[in-house]
Amino acid sequence: MIGFYIWLTLVSLVQLLFFGFLMFRSKGYTHPPLMYIGALLLAIGFTWLGLHVCKSAQTAPIPEARSAPGLWTLRLLAFAITFAFFFTAWALPNIVPIPIVPCLVLVGIVALSVRAISSWARRPGSGAEHRLALATGVIGFFVLLAPLIEFVAHPAGKITTGMTLVNLAFLVGLILLARSVGRRVKLEASIAA
Repeated sequence: MIGFYIWLTLVSLVQLLFFGFLMFRSKGYTHPPLMYIGALLLAIGFTWLGLHVCKSAQTAPIPEARSAPGLWTLRLLAFAITFAFFFTAWALPNIVPIPIVPCLVLVGIVALSVRAISSWARRPGSGAEHRLALATGVIGFFVLLAPLIEFVAHPAGKITTGMTLVNLAFLVGLILLARSVGRRVKLEASIAA
């Protein structure tokens, strides 16, 4: 585990150097060094928190009386959460003139999502299919967003050709992966029974 920490630290420092100081400097995007130190400390803090929260969550499963939500329920909720997150990040700053409001809404969305998903993950019957359903809902947002960006929005200076095709390939891959995971779960259940 120490090797992982060292590797993650080195990668973060290299990214800080290239992205923070070299990549955008030619475009006039400079910040005081305190901003970079703050970003690095945030990254270290969130990494530490993520590694330790996952460890404690794995060691303390609390089964609930209710079973895990259905797969389509999870897909639709993950899609809705992703939509709410990006709507808040893209549109809300233009609607609400107070900058802290979108930030607080984003923090609230993330906090509620983490709480709900961790609760669902502890329920009986939750497994690989449910984790894949959550990932499918998130990726489904981008699959539906791709044609809008490619054919409607036309962002200036961005190459968007083929986004829809690539996202459709991801969708086919997710469908095949969901079938494979479903078959594996059924096979494991039949062996266990």
